[in-house]
Amino acid sequence: MKRLTAPKRHWILLCAVKAGTTKAMGAETANVVKFLFGLGLLLVAILLGLYGLFAILYGGDRGGGDTYVTIGRHEIDADLVGVLALLLASLAGVAALWSLPRRR
Repeated sequence: MKRLTAPKRHWILLCAVKAGTTKAMGAETANVVKFLFGLGLLLVAILLGLYGLFAILYGGDRGGGDTYVTIGRHEIDADLVGVLALLLASLAGVAALWSLPRRR
């Protein structure tokens, strides 16, 4: 089995997805790791997308006016947070679909 150097230990999932470790892990194990990694990214994309939609569509407790989201003790406009969450969700979704193993 291929031994990972110290800097690569922190990125073990990403190293497992690379083609160079496929020989050491075996093709079946590498496909399982790629599938689980892609599935996790897809789940993150779905959750971020839902959060973004809720942040944009939420009209406040009184049904109108500006709404804000507290992030790190700072109040940020909920529409801006929703758009950023949707952008991150789309990027995570593309990364998830890219990382899932393909059938041949």
